[in-house]
Amino acid sequence: MWIDESATNEDQNKVFASKVVVNAIPLARKSIAEKVEIGDYVRMTPTATSFTPPSSITGYTGNAQGTLNPSELNLWRIIKKNEDGTVEMVSDKVSSTVVYFQGKEGYINLVGGLNEIAAQYTNSKYVESTRHIGYSNQTEKITDTSKLNQTVLWTSGTSVLTPAWGQECFGLCGTDENLGAGDIGYEIDYNLVNGVYGTMEANNPSGIATTYWLASRYFFFVSSSSSIWRLQGRFVSSTGELKADSLTRNDENDGYFNTACSSAVRPIVTIKADVQIVSGDGQEEATAYTFE
Repeated sequence: MWIDESATNEDQNKVFASKVVVNAIPLARKSIAEKVEIGDYVRMTPTATSFTPPSSITGYTGNAQGTLNPSELNLWRIIKKNEDGTVEMVSDKVSSTVVYFQGKEGYINLVGGLNEIAAQYTNSKYVESTRHIGYSNQTEKITDTSKLNQTVLWTSGTSVLTPAWGQECFGLCGTDENLGAGDIGYEIDYNLVNGVYGTMEANNPSGIATTYWLASRYFFFVSSSSSIWRLQGRFVSSTGELKADSLTRNDENDGYFNTACSSAVRPIVTIKADVQIVSGDGQEEATAYTFE
């Protein structure tokens, strides 16, 4: 307010009142996907500190099943940016504790069991969803076990298939995976992670290269016999090779043999679109992004 120089003493002791109205336009906050790049490092700590996988999801009946500490995997790398503004991150390390799956029950539950384990690696403040590496809408638990329970060669329609030695899934992978014939769904995550790292090899938090599960089943014929096969779970070896372990095998003379197999776990998390970055540049582990 300004007073004109011609004002007289009569203008003294007068009170002037007014109201100021500010019409502000809020700035739109960018989604996390607009701020980061594929391959960036992120620090994010899961809130759980203890989880022991139950036999109901692993089929394992031994006493060697260890307890996982989800909070130990606190360094991640971005492997995908989604149109809805969310981003997907894979744990940079694998769990220091291995998880055992066993037998036909382990095969039936493998994909869903690994997803249930991966769900422990969450932080509700930042994480929208979780999955285990290798999951891409495969059947989590096989409910129709009619094919797995038979001891004669699997048929496709009315045709009896004649597999060769070691032939993977004998042409049924991705077709009858809901019946247990194995799947190829792991390839999506495999390619995303390999595209960032240039390898599938991964260390545990102690820096030791460690095998880890893929959420994927593998049906393998031991020979051209119609009744010798293996129900296997896929995993990545300590040198980064794609392999599979037999959880159970069917022998034409002796029936099923159950075995217990172990590997570490490696979760993938999807980060909410509205999560904000408070520090870091994401370029390396030492300058990894941290969230608000």
